[in-house]
Amino acid sequence: MTHDPTPALPDQRPITVQTSDRGPVAVTCPSWCAGRHEDGEQLVDLGHVSENTELLVHTERGPAELAHLLFASYPFATQDTDHGPAVAVKLAYDYFSFRTDTALYQLADEIAAHAVRIRAIARQLAELQAAEVDR
Repeated sequence: MTHDPTPALPDQRPITVQTSDRGPVAVTCPSWCAGRHEDGEQLVDLGHVSENTELLVHTERGPAELAHLLFASYPFATQDTDHGPAVAVKLAYDYFSFRTDTALYQLADEIAAHAVRIRAIARQLAELQAAEVDR
């Protein structure tokens, strides 16, 4: 049986997952892990993911997902940088990994800058609509 190289902490829980290439693997789930592990994956694909944090915006057709974020780590990945934890952010139908708080703060700053642009466009819309009424 293969063992997760991550040492167990008091708020972590051990589980065993059946992998397709290594058989049963003892894994220690971090406290943020949602505990959804599928049997039959290859060892390198075995990971931990948290619950999603959804960023929704309200539209005239109801809520729409702007992005969603989750914590993820893959302790057996071939690349050490994937051993995590990191934050996976789904943007425009794909996931992007943010491995440092600095990178995540940069994303937040860029989204805030886009909010400024959206507000400027909202002001333009108000002006255009006011001009239409005055005609």
